[in-house]
Amino acid sequence: FVNAENSTNLSPSAYHIGDPNCKVAEQDAITIANHYNSLTGYDGGGYGSRNIERRSTSILARVDWHISDKHNLAVRYNFLDAGKDEYVNSASTLLFHGSGYTSVSTTHSVMAELDSRFSSSVFNSLRAGYTRVIDGRDTDAMTPFVTIDRIRDGEKTAVKIGTDGMACSNSLVQNSITLSDYLSINKGSHNITVGTHNEIFTAKVLFVSNANGAYTYDTMADFLASKPSMFQQTIPIGDASTRINTAQFGLFAQDEVWINNFQLTYGVRADIPVIFNTPRENSTFNSHEIAQKYGVATNSKPKSHILLSPRVGFKWYAVPSGDVALTLRGGAGVFTGRIPFVWITNCYSNTGMTQTGYTLYGENIPPFGVSPSGTAGTSANPVIYVADRKFRMPQTFKANLALETTFKGWKMTLEGIYAKSIND
Repeated sequence: FVNAENSTNLSPSAYHIGDPNCKVAEQDAITIANHYNSLTGYDGGGYGSRNIERRSTSILARVDWHISDKHNLAVRYNFLDAGKDEYVNSASTLLFHGSGYTSVSTTHSVMAELDSRFSSSVFNSLRAGYTRVIDGRDTDAMTPFVTIDRIRDGEKTAVKIGTDGMACSNSLVQNSITLSDYLSINKGSHNITVGTHNEIFTAKVLFVSNANGAYTYDTMADFLASKPSMFQQTIPIGDASTRINTAQFGLFAQDEVWINNFQLTYGVRADIPVIFNTPRENSTFNSHEIAQKYGVATNSKPKSHILLSPRVGFKWYAVPSGDVALTLRGGAGVFTGRIPFVWITNCYSNTGMTQTGYTLYGENIPPFGVSPSGTAGTSANPVIYVADRKFRMPQTFKANLALETTFKGWKMTLEGIYAKSIND
């Protein structure tokens, strides 16, 4: 089976030059574009009407193989290539076309599943998969970002031109390998299931805000006179990309028992989150009194813990049929779910060893297009994220009790649910 789809959606922009609701005059836009072009060789990409595009191309391919009466194999492949223009004006703020960007995403996913029936009471399902996701942002040019807060004193009109500071260096590459196996055994009144589910995950993250520099001018006159009020730039230190390699290993066992009209299900699951690599060392921070006081370090990571999730549930068909049917059901247990490793990724990208940042004002700002280096008035203390070695991933306890009844065609349910965070 093969299915392919292509979708394109175009919608017109608003508040552009030429729109009666836009408060920025065309002559001012021309003046700004010409001066920016003299500084960078790029005119900002235009300022008139444009289309905002959303597109996607997807492919699904699947092969089913009936190997024998005991074995069936299914292999499927998913592909997605999508893009979305990020470009929004307002009545009082004009973005040149080049200040918008396109969020792009490409996904490749392959999954194979082998279902086996070894006997009338023993069944098995084996699954293996690989997924690769590439996210990024496409821009028309790579130039400094300029914000003019007011075209003239007293006016509430602003203009932005150049490459958006959040889009010039922003990408994420994710790889995931999945392997799971489920074995089911029917034995008398018991239906026993044991299995394992494992995911190995790697991510490469690159984000450098304002990598080309970002200038703020109070008025257009200040822009033409090269008098910025503020300048911001983040400068990579070597390879600014960070990598995190993690895994979640899981084992579980469950028994479903039928005793007349009573069904009892009980089991336990064990999940082990593992972080393989270590963040970069920042010896200056690690030797600081705050780090010493709290026992933290940039090159430290949470310990691996076994997260146990015992659960029990029941369903009692007190009155299974007739004019009035009555069912009582309930359960309690601990739930872990997929591990949110994203909580830890900031510890890898914010060690103070991958990039340094500058925020300069007034006379301390270097000439347009020149990166600062040790300039007076800098604000270069990095934001640093650390995790406690005893940090535990989230778990929740949940319990419920419900009464279901059917009376003369009406089905009614009364249910109570209780939840409490164990780790949050």
